[in-house]
Amino acid sequence: MSTQLSRRQLLRYVGLSASAVFLGACQPKIVEVTKIVKEVVKETVQVEKEKVVEKEKVVEKTVVVEKVVKETAAPAKAPERIVVNFAHCWSFAVQDFELLFKRLEDQNPNIKVQLEMIPPATYADTLKTRYMGGEGPDVIFLWMPTVKEWNKLGLVMDVTESMKEGWGDWIREDARKSMAVDGRDVMIPLRVTTLGIYYNQKIFEEAGLQPFTSYDDFKLACQTIKSKTKYVPLATAGATQGWIFQLWLRIQNVSGMDEQKLYDCQVGYADLPGVKQTWQMWKELMNSGWIPEGYFGMDYEPARALFFQGRAAMSLDGSWMLKDYRKGAEMSGFKYGIMPLPQINPKTPAKDVFNVDAIMAFKGTKHPKETIEVLKFISTPDTQKYMAETWLNISLTKGVSYTDPDVKIFASFLEGDKAWYGVTGAWSTTPEIGAAESKNWEGVAAGKVPIEEAIKQVQDAMNQYCKK
Repeated sequence: MSTQLSRRQLLRYVGLSASAVFLGACQPKIVEVTKIVKEVVKETVQVEKEKVVEKEKVVEKTVVVEKVVKETAAPAKAPERIVVNFAHCWSFAVQDFELLFKRLEDQNPNIKVQLEMIPPATYADTLKTRYMGGEGPDVIFLWMPTVKEWNKLGLVMDVTESMKEGWGDWIREDARKSMAVDGRDVMIPLRVTTLGIYYNQKIFEEAGLQPFTSYDDFKLACQTIKSKTKYVPLATAGATQGWIFQLWLRIQNVSGMDEQKLYDCQVGYADLPGVKQTWQMWKELMNSGWIPEGYFGMDYEPARALFFQGRAAMSLDGSWMLKDYRKGAEMSGFKYGIMPLPQINPKTPAKDVFNVDAIMAFKGTKHPKETIEVLKFISTPDTQKYMAETWLNISLTKGVSYTDPDVKIFASFLEGDKAWYGVTGAWSTTPEIGAAESKNWEGVAAGKVPIEEAIKQVQDAMNQYCKK
């Protein structure tokens, strides 16, 4: 006899089974109410050889008094999470952010952080458009100097009163003061970054060079590598993309506090002490033959690749790229070192060598309490220590120590009075000034634009910015 079920029989069987499971799960629960009672019972015992007697004793037993029908309780629901949207423009840090906010969610079961990565080229404009329409992320990453502009637009949440609850005390006082806008707390530091020179130890040994601190020794090292070895002296971008190079030269000649006055429209670009020398040094270095492909140069990615492949002696770059340099050196099998930026005058080193990557909360957020919790979480010493160890970051939170030797080197640049917490360079403040400056960096390097004319054109862009 066949035991095979027809399709109809099978469906009927499965349906009945599923119904039984469903009904069974939903059936009320019958609970028996019991109590313990005592009763006297008789038992026969043999006390002597053939003598049998009956004795009484008291025993306890459980009896059912009644049966009660109770509804089966539904399983407890997990607490509903409030979604806090966080926007950034770092494609290289997506996984880092995911792991970071997984820690936050584990500690705060009522919060879910939704990440959004917007390409850098459209980042600021995209966010401003959305905010002006009344919608946008609750928390965003910004470069510190740009927060003032966002604050003027009425987009930034003032967290001064919240920080008075104690969590503001975690942040270094000097950093918090320099980050304030009109004496109010409107941002917190995610991390701080700085510039340095990565160098290939093997190439330096081959050229008979030692790490240096002065600008003159830097030029001598470049000349030696160019004349005695087959390697590129300095892997960095040229005039079109060379913002790190331009930033370094400003640091050498223009004080950070003077540039802050520039952004506040208190001084003119042409009036900045040292700005002309900056342009002269730029033209000299771009035409020195020490940089790959000269002043037209290449972008940073191929320039870095030269160093990672062991084909360049030095690379001018930031602490934020440490992971990549470590990986590149490991793949190519060479050891690298890190030294601070060479100074024009080592006896009076430049102080403004740091940039704060800041976090800002949107004033129009629908979830202010949870949004502030995200800011608090980022500021905690525990979170900042985690970021120092996994992101290889420098922190502005008190009490954060560093175990990684390379991070220790970069963090040592922050000691003493060397630090100024703004990023120098008009390119980071407004697109208009940045465009005028970039255009003229290239023109001066190519010999097509006199230095005085370049300074005038950037000053004109600055004037337009200040009129706003």
